[in-house]
Amino acid sequence: MLLENVRVEDSINCDFSNSVIKDCKFNAVTLADCDCAEMTVMGSSLLSALLDNVMLENLELSDANVSNAQIKDVTLSGLEMECGDIKYGKLENVDLTGIKLSGCDLRGAVIENCRLDGLKLSSSQLTGVTIDGIPVSELIKNI
Repeated sequence: MLLENVRVEDSINCDFSNSVIKDCKFNAVTLADCDCAEMTVMGSSLLSALLDNVMLENLELSDANVSNAQIKDVTLSGLEMECGDIKYGKLENVDLTGIKLSGCDLRGAVIENCRLDGLKLSSSQLTGVTIDGIPVSELIKNI
């Protein structure tokens, strides 16, 4: 079935509740002011999608490739990330107050111009770690 160039104005107040839509193309489609609660998207591509002013509370992403994503002005309070890969990513002006990192590989990471008040490190390897160019091992010796 071909529904090419259907306009939102032509499909106002449609109810697709409990529908299954399979093997369809939605290239260059715009959804505006739509309620997509409890929506399931599986085996689909959202390549170059733009999500703007969207409520994604309780979103579950699994087995997803979000490479080269740009996430700006987003609230991630209570975020849980497990078995993820953010290699070569960049966090800038992000509030990580109270965050817990466990089992993470931070080799080669750069932390600059950040507040680290009350930072606690435990059961972590510090080989090669420097603070302002001074090896942590040297700083610990001087305590």
